Amino acid sequence: MPTPDARAKDVFLEAVEVADPAERAAFLDAACAGDAELRRRVEALLAAHERPESLLDRAAVATVENGFQPSVTAGTPLEGTGARVGPYLLLEPLGEGGMGVVFLAEQSEPVRRRVALKVIKPGMDTARVVARFDAERQALALMDHPNIARVLDAGATPAGRPYFVMERVDGRPITRYCDENRLTPRQRLELFVPVCQAVQHAHQKGIIHRDLKPSNVLVAEVDGRPVPKVIDFGIAKAIDPGLTGRDTLTRPEVLVGTPEYMSPEQAGAGHDVDTRSDVYGLGVLLYELLTGSTPIDHASLARAAMDEVLRRVREEEPPRPSSRLGGTGDRLPSVAAVRATEPARLARLVRGDLDWLVMKALEKDRNRRYETANALARDIQRYLRDDPVEAGPPSAWYRVRKFGRRHRAALAAILAVVLALVVGTAVSVWQAETARHATRRALVAESEARTDRDAALEAKRRADEQAAITDAVNTFFLKDVLGQSDVANQRGSPDPDVKVRTLLDRAAEGIPGRFAGQPVVEAAIRETIGTSYRALGLYRQAEPHLGRAVDLRLRVLGPEHHQTLTAQNDLATLLLHEGKFAEAEPLLRSGLAAMERGAGPNHVDTITARNNLAMLYLQQDRLADAEPVLVANLDALTQALGPAHHNTLGTQNNLASLYVRRGRLPEAERLLRAVVEARLREAGPEHPNSLLARNNLAVVLRNQGKFPEAESLLLATLEVQRRLHGPEHPDTLASQHNLARLYQARGELDRAEALFGATLEAAMRTLGAQHPISRKLREGLEKVRLQRGRAGGQEMPNGGEAFAR
Repeated sequence: MPTPDARAKDVFLEAVEVADPAERAAFLDAACAGDAELRRRVEALLAAHERPESLLDRAAVATVENGFQPSVTAGTPLEGTGARVGPYLLLEPLGEGGMGVVFLAEQSEPVRRRVALKVIKPGMDTARVVARFDAERQALALMDHPNIARVLDAGATPAGRPYFVMERVDGRPITRYCDENRLTPRQRLELFVPVCQAVQHAHQKGIIHRDLKPSNVLVAEVDGRPVPKVIDFGIAKAIDPGLTGRDTLTRPEVLVGTPEYMSPEQAGAGHDVDTRSDVYGLGVLLYELLTGSTPIDHASLARAAMDEVLRRVREEEPPRPSSRLGGTGDRLPSVAAVRATEPARLARLVRGDLDWLVMKALEKDRNRRYETANALARDIQRYLRDDPVEAGPPSAWYRVRKFGRRHRAALAAILAVVLALVVGTAVSVWQAETARHATRRALVAESEARTDRDAALEAKRRADEQAAITDAVNTFFLKDVLGQSDVANQRGSPDPDVKVRTLLDRAAEGIPGRFAGQPVVEAAIRETIGTSYRALGLYRQAEPHLGRAVDLRLRVLGPEHHQTLTAQNDLATLLLHEGKFAEAEPLLRSGLAAMERGAGPNHVDTITARNNLAMLYLQQDRLADAEPVLVANLDALTQALGPAHHNTLGTQNNLASLYVRRGRLPEAERLLRAVVEARLREAGPEHPNSLLARNNLAVVLRNQGKFPEAESLLLATLEVQRRLHGPEHPDTLASQHNLARLYQARGELDRAEALFGATLEAAMRTLGAQHPISRKLREGLEKVRLQRGRAGGQEMPNGGEAFAR
């Protein structure tokens, strides 16, 4: 049985590593278990330890505690600011842990640089503490990773106390860095991935950190880019004792770690930890990055006794991150603000994939956690790519939803039409029920109700017909399009990552002959496939489907029917995108005239048709015709739908485009800044409408010589467009054209020529030589070469921006 002095020494060595006063008091309550004498001895040791300025005090403690004689004696020099340790001058203390003090130091030779020097505390150089200190040095020396602080040197002070030298990490705790820089959840995840990879590197070197928390993951900025660094392996454990030359770094009965970040096995009786303990710590850190709090709240732990703290760590299931956000009440706006996200949107963003991902890392049963830190990093990267995460339920519907997220631009048209058809089904059911009621009324008074009965039967016929159309369309898209995302339903060689383009091609191949005798069904399917191709920027593939939809509806429904006019508008919009203005104009004029006759001049659909005709005028440089239409439309839509409605914002964007062509740049900038702000607020930064608005604002800024802001907007827009749409989508090509124009205006002709040339090649492949974007790229390339004296030709006319509609 250990003597009272030995027991006091053991408790003291553990208590001194608990820096927080409340946590230390809770630890002493549990460790001393009501033994007042033991508590007095430990507190005396702690008090002496915290008064290092008095050598007499330390000598007195050594006398009181028999057999616990520190190596510091009177006359032994102490290290402090201004002292020199080998080639290092100690400048100032940076921090203090349980067993060591870290100084900012300046190295004088063989190179001059500033470093972090960690030296064991005076009075702490017992055999056990020295062993742990040495183990930390050796653990760090084993590792070579850009996100782990490197060991540069090691030695002993003139007093014989060991020290080691690390690279200086001039950073802030990762949670504080993210909050102070208002990083979005996506940016936080991107910053967190290399932390996981650093921990994995440590595991591969046989080292478990065991105390992963914000203060041990610092973020410094290198060349303007945030770089996280994992530090403080002071309580690390070697998986293989041979790696550090020690049998053990901490004894089994010693509690190590910080309670809020501690894994259940660290809080257990056996302390049987492995690398999955660090996976749990990473899960806690990720939880805090997303929600602003730890899974088990710090304040509640601080009030509990140590036994209760450990029980809660072992047994208490934390709420999902989205639930924690939903329960933050008054704190939610501030939590969301430092994540640059609307409060309501933050919980929705975290719900689902991120919930599953975090909770898998936080499983109490470590066999259900991610096996490695790299597995957690890979799942985060899957989320960032909009791929299905491993932590999510592997249902077919879940994978279809993820497929839609990856290809949201392409599927938006499909889902919009399907939704409209579903709504149409509901209306049809209502109409059918109305018809049945009318039929019953007609039977009661047959002599007076023959006309009502005929009308009711006709209404029922139309309702049944519409329901059948809706059912056929839904079946086609669920089976022939979305159903193809399941490899079991694919024809030919299965592809688990099949693209939307492939799904549409396969679906389109099955249309001819399949809907014989069902022209309205075929028209609805053709319209949806055509608008989906258009969303992908595949204009050539879209045109035959939209043209066929118009032909079918004209033949069956007539020229004045609302569905016919919708199909004509879709085809005309496509022709505008293709630059086929002469073909688009008669469709736009006839459609507008029919809308005015049927719905009236002030109906939203009529205003939309009038806006499309104004866009034709704009593309033809008929500015005098376009301006009064756009001004009137903007006023009408603002009154009818409000200033933030997407139709209103689209018209405002088009009016700004007109102002650009007229040289009224300050007015255009004012309109576009309002559009960008509204688009970002309503749809987020990666929605296609937000990207187009930012691209257009960049054009206006460039034309005013505001190059830095314009370039920043274009580069940010292009990064998202290339990732979401691909490098050859028309929107991507338009943004690249505008960036090349910026380089040209700034006199960077080499960069401009290279970008014009590469973008022109892509545009010729996908859009053809006569498309407006291809023509503008050719003109831009020719003008750059003229400026460099390398070719002849015509200069590009004014207003040649690829201004997005």
